[in-house]
Parts: sequence; structure tokens; C-alpha cells
Amino acid sequence: MNTLLRPLLGLLLLPCAELRADVVLAPLFTDGAVLQRDKPIAVWGQANAGEKVSVQFAGQRQEATTGSNGRWQVRLEPLPANAQG
Repeated sequence: MNTLLRPLLGLLLLPCAELRADVVLAPLFTDGAVLQRDKPIAVWGQANAGEKVSVQFAGQRQEATTGSNGRWQVRLEPLPANAQG
């Protein structure tokens, strides 16, 4: 029974693997990055075409849907200076 169950389970889980999206931030956004204070902050990257992307930062949440090329961008409201990481 075990040898019959494994292939069946694999077929059932295969569609789930296709639902996973790899959302990638632009290389600029790494640990230790410094953002401009008191200016709108553009955040961008890539994901699967038509994917919904949500960015949360400093109490803000913005959403975007990728274009046919897989690119997305959101704009966060200006933030004051903050020395906390």
C-alpha cells in the first residue's frame, strides 16, 4: 500500500507546488540598507506575472500586482528619521 500511496500523494501535491511564487526584492534592499527620510520610498522587485505582492514596513502596507513581465512596485509614504533597526 505504501508504494501505491506515494505516487498518488505526489500527484495530489503537484498543483500546490505551482501555486508557490518567488517574490524577489531588487538587490538594493538588503540588510543594512538606508532609506531616505521624509521622501516617498519606492520598493520594487519581481515575481510571477499576475502575482499579488504585499509590502509591510514601519506600520505601512502597500499592495501591487505584477505586470506581464513579472515586475512590481509600491510606494511607501514618507517616514521620519529612525535610528532603530
